[in-house]
Amino acid sequence: MLDRDNYLGQQIGNYLVVEKLGSGQFGTVYRAQNKLVAERIVAIKLINNKYVNSQEECERFLQEARLLLRLRHPHILPVIDIGEHQGIPYMITEFAPMASLRHYTARLFPNQLPLQQILTILSQVGQALHYAHQNAIVHRDLKPENILFNAKEEALLADFGIAIEMPVTTVKNDATVIGTPSYMAPEQFQGTVSKLSDQYALGCIAYELVTGQRPFQAPDFLAIAFKHAKEAPIPPRQLNPSLPIHLEQAILKAMAKERIQRHADVAAFIAALDTPSAVSLTPPPPPPLSGPDLVSLTPSFVTTVLKGPSGPTMLGPTEVTIGRAAGNTYVVNDPLISSYHAVIRPNGPGYTIFDLNSRNKTFVNEQIVMPQTGHALKQGDKIRIGNTTFEYMYDISNYSTAAGTIGILSDRDKQLESQQRLEQLEQLVSSGKLGQTSTDFRANVRKSA
Repeated sequence: MLDRDNYLGQQIGNYLVVEKLGSGQFGTVYRAQNKLVAERIVAIKLINNKYVNSQEECERFLQEARLLLRLRHPHILPVIDIGEHQGIPYMITEFAPMASLRHYTARLFPNQLPLQQILTILSQVGQALHYAHQNAIVHRDLKPENILFNAKEEALLADFGIAIEMPVTTVKNDATVIGTPSYMAPEQFQGTVSKLSDQYALGCIAYELVTGQRPFQAPDFLAIAFKHAKEAPIPPRQLNPSLPIHLEQAILKAMAKERIQRHADVAAFIAALDTPSAVSLTPPPPPPLSGPDLVSLTPSFVTTVLKGPSGPTMLGPTEVTIGRAAGNTYVVNDPLISSYHAVIRPNGPGYTIFDLNSRNKTFVNEQIVMPQTGHALKQGDKIRIGNTTFEYMYDISNYSTAAGTIGILSDRDKQLESQQRLEQLEQLVSSGKLGQTSTDFRANVRKSA
């Protein structure tokens, strides 16, 4: 019996094995060239020796070949031929010279792929996955290692080794628990498989591509199963503030814990990534306040607003996006503004503005706003985006009447009042109009502020 590490230099079918590309638990893949036309390069996958005598594993290997022969799609790795070499099954596929998505991203680390390239990859893989689902096939092991790239840098979905056919039912409840834990849906850990499980895995890949990290990491199988089932992932935009909000929503919906809360199918997921209005999520409740706040107690009297050419936009507990696309909170028809240009997010008692990697940058008081760090806004700040200028300001119309009528004075207002008194006193001291006896009173004012 041949050892799996001794195929180099051997001829399999019409092909000479020239390089070992990689090895997994069940099979090993080699690069080979046609013995008559050296320019014809292919990949050959052979079952590992220790499984050659296992009828179950040999059948699984041949099942993958049969599935790939059926699934003819531009973004599914095409099978060229299948055969047997000295009793060992093999499968010849197209050679993917650009390697896997895992290698592709590793070469760029610590940088990430451009967003448009990420969306292209997800679209191509999604099309392939949706096609497989239409043919009643669930992949079950979607991960970056199983997404390859051809010479044109187009994505190819590969490795259907543990794929399952489901021609009758949409859900299989007694499936073997198998897959790659980092990308397995919560139900998959319990032996339940469906097309929506594949969507969850694609959501995990999308999350990793836009944030640079996996949604869940744990030291063992049980720990990561618990995280998938019970823990919410960190919102992608906390890790990548430049990510448009509709992409975050689409990804988190694909990763919903309950199957019925995910997109209707993979095609709907891909559409949501492409179209801001294609996904609708109930916004999470605002975080609890740490103390009394006049804005929360009397929002009709004191608000923070963004004043722009189309009038003021009230800032509340949810973020405000600015750009040309219809999905923004504040839509501006300015050719110098990107589709999703900037975002203003709540940050404690105030707000911070971030640039979304726009083409022409975002400016506050003519200073460039950095995408990762942002700029904490203060009263009167002038925000320039393209040819459009906004002003960040407090709207205190009717405040004095309202406060006098209701008798509400927040901690923030007490602090502002005390600070104003302190500044007045210090001006009097510096001018010599207040004697040294005012020192104790000034200290008390400082404490109250």
